[in-house]
Amino acid sequence: MVYPWRHLWDDDGIDDLRDNYVDLVEFFQETAASGGALIREISF
Repeated sequence: MVYPWRHLWDDDGIDDLRDNYVDLVEFFQETAASGGALIREISF
C-alpha cells in the first residue's frame, strides 16, 4: 500500500499524487483480475 507523506506535498502536488494513485489502483485491480502479478521493490 502507498502512504503519501502529506508534509512533503504542496496542494498541487498532492492532487497529482491522488490522480496517479487512482491510476495505480486501477492497474493493480486489472492485473489481479487477469491472473497476472506485479512485484516491485522501491527503496529510499
